[in-house]
Amino acid sequence: MTTMMMMMMMMMMMMMMMMMMMMMMMMLLMMMMMMMMMMMMMMMMMMMMMMMMMMMMMMMMMMMMMMMMMMMMMMMMMMIIMI
Repeated sequence: MTTMMMMMMMMMMMMMMMMMMMMMMMMLLMMMMMMMMMMMMMMMMMMMMMMMMMMMMMMMMMMMMMMMMMMMMMMMMMMIIMI
C-alpha cells in the first residue's frame, strides 16, 4: 500500500510540475506577444507623427510661396502704378 501511495504522490508531483511549467511558458508567450504589440503600436504612432510633421512642413512651405507670390504681385502693381 505504501508503495502505491508513494507512486501516486510522485505522479501528482510530476503532474504539478508539468502544469507549472506549462503555465510559465504560457505567461512568457503572452508577455512576448504584448511586447510585440506595444512595439508595433509605437512604430505606428511614430510613423503617423512623422507624416503629420511632413504635412505641416509642406503646408508651411506652400503658404510661404503664396505669400511671396502675393508680395511680388503687389510690387509689380506698385511699379506699374508708379510708372
